[in-house]
Amino acid sequence: MEPLGWIHTQPNETGQLSTYDASLHGKLLDSHEGWDTESAVVATCSFTQGSCSLSVYKLTPGGLEWAKANNKEAAPNPEGFGPSCFEHVQIILSDKFLGYFMVPSNGGIWNYNFNGINFSENMKFSLVIDNPKEFYHEMHRTQHFLDFARNEEDESTRPDLDDNFA
Repeated sequence: MEPLGWIHTQPNETGQLSTYDASLHGKLLDSHEGWDTESAVVATCSFTQGSCSLSVYKLTPGGLEWAKANNKEAAPNPEGFGPSCFEHVQIILSDKFLGYFMVPSNGGIWNYNFNGINFSENMKFSLVIDNPKEFYHEMHRTQHFLDFARNEEDESTRPDLDDNFA
């Protein structure tokens, strides 16, 4: 088995590979010699209103060189980055390929979309083979569930109910 790339979940579709993703992909390719630069991809999974869209990109040789040398700080609008740095890759969804997921060993929490304050680019974590938790799993939305519990305890937020039998 060989690594095929990584998936970035995001709240909206950008239509192109972001500079952050290109820079991170370049760092991953640089630090993992076993990854094939021609076949390793970045898959973006965009959760838009009422739908989910998938896009797959790979870095061109120029884009890989840019990511390794020119964008160490992952600036939002860096010089030298453009559509020639990446290309769309065809994606085929099939049940013919077998594989596995590697998820963080910290309870399988991978989605920081609702819990971004706990995310850091320099986080240390280890990986285990497991099925990832659902996108909206309660472990990814701890603040939402704390708010639900707090509202249930607060009597002032409950609606006034008429007693029809009084």
